[in-house]
Amino acid sequence: MLYRNKINFKQELNYVVEAQNLKNEKLFQDMEEYLWKRFEKLLKHGQKTAPNQNQGVVQNSPIQPVKQNYNWLVLLRRQDGSEDFYRNWLEYKQGFGSSNGEFFIGLEKLHAITTYGGTHELLIVLEDFENSTRYAYYDEFLVGNEDERYGLKKLGKYSGNAGDALRLHVNAMFSTQDRDNDVWHQNCAELFKGAWWFVRCFNSHLTGPYIRASSPVGYNERGIIWKSFHGPKYSMKFVEMMIRPRH
Repeated sequence: MLYRNKINFKQELNYVVEAQNLKNEKLFQDMEEYLWKRFEKLLKHGQKTAPNQNQGVVQNSPIQPVKQNYNWLVLLRRQDGSEDFYRNWLEYKQGFGSSNGEFFIGLEKLHAITTYGGTHELLIVLEDFENSTRYAYYDEFLVGNEDERYGLKKLGKYSGNAGDALRLHVNAMFSTQDRDNDVWHQNCAELFKGAWWFVRCFNSHLTGPYIRASSPVGYNERGIIWKSFHGPKYSMKFVEMMIRPRH
C-alpha cells in the first residue's frame, strides 16, 4: 500500500475504522499495519506536534445513539469469553485477538494514536445480562509510552449514565501479571486475573475473566467490572472501549 506525501492522521485513522466496521479482518489488518507504520516513522524521528486539528475531523455527535460506533476505533471488546485476557506485558503491548470478536488493540498503538494523532475522546459502552446498556464518555484520553508504563496520563470531562468509574485510575500505570506497577501491596493484575491501570486496586476493570450471568463473581470481585454500574460483584455481558479524534 502506497504512502501519501501529506500526513493526515485523523483521515487515515478513519480508514482503519471503516475496515473494522465492515468486519473485514484482512482489510482491517492491512489498514492497521499501514497506519501503524506511519506512527512508527513519527516515533523514530521523535515528532511531538499534533496534526492540524481541522484535518479529517469527524462531525457527528459522540453518543447518540450509544451503540452506534461510526467513526470510532474500537480498542477493546468483550462479548463471549472466547479470548483470554489474562496475558503478559508483551501481549498487551502488541495487542491480541480478532477485530471480528474479542480483542485488545495494543498499548503501543494506543499510545501512538492518542499522542501523535491529536486529542482523542473515549467512549465506553457496557451491557449487562438484563440487556440494559449504559455508557461513559470522556472528552480526552491520553496514554503514555512504555517508559511511562503506558500510564493513563489524561482523562477528560465525563458524561454518561454508567458512572465515572475510570476517574480513580488517572495517572495510574498499566499492570499485567508479570509487571506489577500498581500501588497495592499485592499485584492487582495477578489477584484479579486481568490487566489494567490498577491503583489499589480498581473502580473499573474491563479485562477480567468473562463470567456468565449464572456464575456469581464472588467475594474476590473477579470479572468485567464497572463498579458504578451494578457494583463490585457484577460482571458485564458486553463491553467496548472506543476512541476517535475530538472535533
